[in-house]
Amino acid sequence: MRPSRITAHFLVALTPGLVFLLWLQWQSSSNPWGARRFTLFDDAMISMDYARTLAHHGEFTWYEGAPRIQGFTNPLWTLWMTFIHLLGLEGSRAAVAVSVTSIILISLASLTVFKMLTRTDAGSRPLVPTFAAASIFFLYPTVFWSLRGMEVGAMAVFALILLVGAVSWAEAPSRPTASPVVLAMTLGTFTRFDFLALSLVTAFLMGVWAPDRLRGRTFGVNCGVALAASAVVLGAQKAYWGSWLPNTYTLKMSGAPLVERLARG
Repeated sequence: MRPSRITAHFLVALTPGLVFLLWLQWQSSSNPWGARRFTLFDDAMISMDYARTLAHHGEFTWYEGAPRIQGFTNPLWTLWMTFIHLLGLEGSRAAVAVSVTSIILISLASLTVFKMLTRTDAGSRPLVPTFAAASIFFLYPTVFWSLRGMEVGAMAVFALILLVGAVSWAEAPSRPTASPVVLAMTLGTFTRFDFLALSLVTAFLMGVWAPDRLRGRTFGVNCGVALAASAVVLGAQKAYWGSWLPNTYTLKMSGAPLVERLARG
């Protein structure tokens, strides 16, 4: 497709989804007892509390003077919330800034899917990438939790960057890894530690896709990047909060045997 047609098709994909997200966000601020009030999901508000305390008091704790206990699992996302507070946004304005961030991230995910498909055989059928890009905005669990302040939108973008980076690298693998892969592995793991699973799967696939002369190095380098990012997260958590893993892990994983947890899914 010509560049002008590509832009037109993406705008067709973007417009209805963006209207839908803005409508959802507006609806969520409805307040029968007074002025509109933007809020976030309770887990996201815990991260907001940590972010506000760090921005205002320099302590990465739930509130000023609180013991150092890590009550969140999304460090990089919480640091973004800290930046929002450093800009002077508070309360409802800070909440809507987080939600707007998620709208931008979902739009970026849509654009990534669109560009990825236009580079494949699907690009010869313009409706395929257009429909796929538009569908991102209507994945309700993704958009709901993103607009409610969780890091889902960011994780989706990092996962797509990881996928596109790995596939693009595989087209002409002259080095053990690629910059988008390293970036996605690092930012994804800094956002949520369990992104490590996606990183290790990608490292394995890149090792399989690599030519014989690069196979060992490819697997080793990409696993090394994933594990190094994880080590930074674990080390920082241990150094500041005194525990390798967040308190939420302890609360969710202790007190019930593994067999019972597996039986309940």
